[in-house]
Amino acid sequence: MSAAFFALAVAVPSARADDEEVRAAAALAQNQAQTSGAGFVRQIGDATYAWRPYIETEAGVDTNPDNSFDDDGSAFIKVESGMKATLERAKEYYALTLKGRFIDFMQLEEDPQRTDFKAAVDTRFTLSDSETFSAGSYFLRDMISLARADIFHSYMEYALRADDYRVRLLAKNHTERNLVNDLQGDDEFDDFIVSRSKAFDYSRSDAQANVLAFTQFMLQPFLIYDIASIDFTNQFAGASIDRDAVEHFGIAGVRFQFSRDFRIDVGYRYNYRDFGDRTFTQDDSGFIDVNVFWQPYKDLKITGVVERYYDEATSSFGLVDDVKSYGMTFDWNFVPQWRLAGTVYFDDETPVGDTLHYNKLTSTMSLSYDVNDHLELFVSGLGKWVEEQVADERYERFKIGSGARIRF
Repeated sequence: MSAAFFALAVAVPSARADDEEVRAAAALAQNQAQTSGAGFVRQIGDATYAWRPYIETEAGVDTNPDNSFDDDGSAFIKVESGMKATLERAKEYYALTLKGRFIDFMQLEEDPQRTDFKAAVDTRFTLSDSETFSAGSYFLRDMISLARADIFHSYMEYALRADDYRVRLLAKNHTERNLVNDLQGDDEFDDFIVSRSKAFDYSRSDAQANVLAFTQFMLQPFLIYDIASIDFTNQFAGASIDRDAVEHFGIAGVRFQFSRDFRIDVGYRYNYRDFGDRTFTQDDSGFIDVNVFWQPYKDLKITGVVERYYDEATSSFGLVDDVKSYGMTFDWNFVPQWRLAGTVYFDDETPVGDTLHYNKLTSTMSLSYDVNDHLELFVSGLGKWVEEQVADERYERFKIGSGARIRF
C-alpha cells in the first residue's frame, strides 16, 4: 500500500542514492503510461519479441548536485542510453532492461565526470484466470553520487484476484555495498567518520502478506503485515552502535472505492524494530496511513500518500531514520502530444539514537512534447530544501535542464 545528516565533525549528508529524488521519480513512473516508441517488434509463432532502444541528452544547471550543506553548483551535460527487450506469450512475459548514464558537471572540482549503470530482469507468469506469479532482479552501480555503491534488489510476488477478495504475497531483498572508504567498518576499529562508508553496508530481506476483502462493495477492509531482517554486514562484535535488527510493520484499514477512477485507502500503521544495539534495544511508532488515487478524466491522474516508516540510517550515530512522509503526484496530458507531470513530498525525519531532526521538501516538475513517435523534447526541474533543526543547518538545491529523448 504504502509501503533519509548532521553538520561537520559528527556527520555529513549522504550523497549516494538521493532517496527523495529517486522516490519522486518512481512514484511518478507508476502514473505514467509507457512512452517508448513501437521499437522493433516481431511475431514468431505464438511469441511476440520486442526491442526498444532509446537515447536521451540533457543540459542544464544544478546548484547542489551532491546534496551538501557546503553546496557547490555546476552546469551539466547528461547523456543516457538504454534498451528494453521483451518476449511475451499468452501466459508468459520476460523483460531485460539496460540503462547507462554519463554526467559531466563542468564546474565541479571533485569528480566532475560521473556514470551509473542499471540492469534489470523481470518475469510474469499467468497461473490461472485469477492467479499470477512475478519475479525479478536489478543491479545498479551508482557512480553518480560522491559515495559510490553497488545496489542489488530482487523480488518474488504471488497475486490472487478472486471475485470478492485479493491476496498478495511478496518476498524481496535489498542489498547495498559501498565502494569508497574501505577502512571504515573494518574489524579493527569502530569509527564515526561518515559520508557513506562500508559501515553502512546492509542487506534487508522482507516477507509480506496483503489481503483486501469485499472487493465488490464500496467499503473494502484490508490488512498488510511485513517482517524484515536487516543485517549490517561490516559491523564487528561489540561495536558501540549495532544496527542489525528485525522489523515488523502492520497496516489495517478500509478502502473507500467510490468508482474505478477514485479510491481512498485509510488505515493505521504500526512499526516495531528490535535492534541488536545494547543502548537502544527497540523502537516503535504508529501513524495514520492514507493512499489516494483519482483520475478525474482520462488524461489526468493524481495520487496522494501519508505514511510513517523506518528508513536505514543516514547519520553517524543513528540506528534508523523514523520518517513521516506526505506526498502528491500528478500526470496530465493536457493537450495531444503535451504532458505536464510533477511531484511534491514533505518528510519529517528523526534518526533514532541521534539528536537530529530534519525537515525535507522535494518537488519535481517536467514538461514534455512528443514531436512524433520517436522524438520527445522536454524541460525538467527539481527543487529541494533541507533543514536540520537542532544544529540549525540547512541547504537548498535547484536543478533545471532541457533535452531530447530519441525512441527507436
